[in-house]
Amino acid sequence: MTPGQLERKARQLLYRRGLADTVESLEDSIKVFMEAKKKNKVVTKSFIVRLNENEVHVTLLPKHNPRQLKLRFKREAMREIPAS
Repeated sequence: MTPGQLERKARQLLYRRGLADTVESLEDSIKVFMEAKKKNKVVTKSFIVRLNENEVHVTLLPKHNPRQLKLRFKREAMREIPAS
């Protein structure tokens, strides 16, 4: 390993440790919010956040709304209707 590679590995390690340190405080903040609202499940624009047995579970929602109806057009319906 070169000194430059060691430098990159040390930087990556410090960054990841910093991220790991924030996880617990973020989970605590979510728990406090959900307990104050007396909810076990909250749906936001991008996530479903669940609180089960004091453990936070976050699910990423798809970019499209799965409840939206799909419109299916036939070729005849796509053609212009002649003016009367």
